[in-house]
Amino acid sequence: MFRQRMRHISAFLEYKKIPVELRQRVFDYYEYCFSHRQLYPFSEDAVVSDLSPFLRNDILYAMHSQTIRKVPFLKDKSEPFIRMLVSLLKSVVMSAGDVFIREGERGSRMFFIIKGDVQVYRDHNGETIRVLHQGDIVGELSLLFASTRTASVRALTHCDLYSLSKRDLESVLLQYPQVALEVRQYAKEYKFKNRRQNLQVESQWHALEHSVDRLISNSTMAMVTPHAHHKTATWASEVDLKRDSSHSSHTLELPGQPQ
Repeated sequence: MFRQRMRHISAFLEYKKIPVELRQRVFDYYEYCFSHRQLYPFSEDAVVSDLSPFLRNDILYAMHSQTIRKVPFLKDKSEPFIRMLVSLLKSVVMSAGDVFIREGERGSRMFFIIKGDVQVYRDHNGETIRVLHQGDIVGELSLLFASTRTASVRALTHCDLYSLSKRDLESVLLQYPQVALEVRQYAKEYKFKNRRQNLQVESQWHALEHSVDRLISNSTMAMVTPHAHHKTATWASEVDLKRDSSHSSHTLELPGQPQ
């Protein structure tokens, strides 16, 4: 059955003239899903869908409550609130090389890494920011702020993930107004703290720029030509003679000298 399906998929991809590299990623995805089901013949949905609503919710809570509590602004929330969230998690399988968060896009969901490794990186130069593993979370700030992603995320291996959308979180918060206020307060504090850190970095950067400018200025003065040195020395001597002859008590201020 599986091999027959793969032949149909292969024929479809060839007919649509899908690039060979992309076809291989599709095959790898299906192979992973198939081997995963060989180890676990019953998917989560297949197991829990036949249960009563109460027993199904107990199973989901036992499986995913600790996963949800890894989100900083959800870790101390009540059991009824967490129970509603776990029922809204979506299972996602990623193939190695899949980019599921793109820098510059507007975020609408976060991800929990159940199995596998992912790379967080800068899109414009490929610089790796960090590598995340089983048990880590990524993209959680998209649930708080209407902002664009600050980095891209790519699956390094086949990954089993769960995702939670901003829309689903907001639908639950509507039923828990006190929790909604707490989450909003967390967002305000995070934004203020982040702004303060940015101001500190900006201040340090300006100080560094000032130091560099002074170094460049000093280096430029040290590289004056011998002829210029002679003219400067002669001019300085003439100034000293004039100052001595006038018996002035004022300090001479050369152009550009700090006051």
